[in-house]
Amino acid sequence: MRDAIMRLVALVVVAAAAACARSAAVTSSPGGIAPSAGNERGAFVVTLGTDTVTVEQYTRAGNRIEGDLIQRQPITTIGHYVIVLNADGTPQRVDYAVRRPDGSVPPNAPRSVTVLYGPDTVTTQVVRDTIITTKVAAKGAFPYFANAFGPYELWLARLRATRTDTATIPLLAVGSRNPPNPFSVRFLGGDTVRVWYFGSPQYVRFDREGRIQGVDATQTTVKVFTRRQPSVDIQSIASAFAAAEEAGRGFGTSASLRDTARASVAGSSISVDYGRPALRGRDVWQRGVLGDTIWRTGANAATEFSTSADLLMNGQTIPAGKYTLWTHATPTGSYELIFNKQTGQWGTIYNAQQDLVRIPLEVSSLTSPVDRFTIAIDSQGSVGALRLAWGTKQLSLPFTVKR
Repeated sequence: MRDAIMRLVALVVVAAAAACARSAAVTSSPGGIAPSAGNERGAFVVTLGTDTVTVEQYTRAGNRIEGDLIQRQPITTIGHYVIVLNADGTPQRVDYAVRRPDGSVPPNAPRSVTVLYGPDTVTTQVVRDTIITTKVAAKGAFPYFANAFGPYELWLARLRATRTDTATIPLLAVGSRNPPNPFSVRFLGGDTVRVWYFGSPQYVRFDREGRIQGVDATQTTVKVFTRRQPSVDIQSIASAFAAAEEAGRGFGTSASLRDTARASVAGSSISVDYGRPALRGRDVWQRGVLGDTIWRTGANAATEFSTSADLLMNGQTIPAGKYTLWTHATPTGSYELIFNKQTGQWGTIYNAQQDLVRIPLEVSSLTSPVDRFTIAIDSQGSVGALRLAWGTKQLSLPFTVKR
């Protein structure tokens, strides 16, 4: 079943690459690009390493954009959206509904969501057993769906039409009760726009007509890559993903499992709570760890280290308590483990001013690749070691329990 899915998605990706190769060069100024107009259609395939996480197809006819969005977390769903635009290309209304591939409503999902865009306020109506209406201040907001890029072309067209090189775009997640997130956007010249995505750069490539051809988000926390292609068979792909779930080979509730490593060393209790991302065909140690210079040493929420006794690590004392662990990839190719005093935060929130200490790590090669990032705690008498293994590399840090 997995091979069949991969062959199906591979056809999509190959076609996407061919479409990207045919895209024309553009002028260095967004003002020199003709606005996208008329009827058109397109599709996007979003991958995390070798795994497909999202598939989208959309059609535009005049001021109406209609699209379908396959998401694979926590289960496979198809989201159907309809966006109605004002004459100036700004959103007027969004209607959105999520269904399973068999047409049923997913557990805990609303029956539908309607978003109405006013001059300064956005009104959201979520239909469950009752209609829940919320209003937020959101002047100039554009709709946002996770890993959907048809709607991205709306604000891109707006910026090109107004000949704006740099701007802040308020993106409001459809169905959210929260205020919009401000995304800073800058045209880099040529065919690329840089979008600051929750503090990290996302690079959007487009053609002469302003159609998005690809999105590189590998430097962000989501680590995905997006390619455009002419069209996809939404129902067939979604059904294949759902069948894989039924067979126990679904994408899962999270791309990264949560786990805890525990050990008793000389009577002290030591533990590490962390997320376990998978390789998914990636060279995870390229340019550090997935391109990061400061890595959360895992995935999702910040990795938390706890010790009931003072520890001695490479001449540095780690007092008993709780810390978050961060891995620093140095320019010379070596690694340091950072013990940080801030705890309980998401893994994208790192405050260097809270650092307790940075300690060099020992680097070694593994004979057998480790698919999921794994932290282990070795114990022998009053001596122990932290071991971080992923792919073909292991980082180690010996320690002793202070008496």
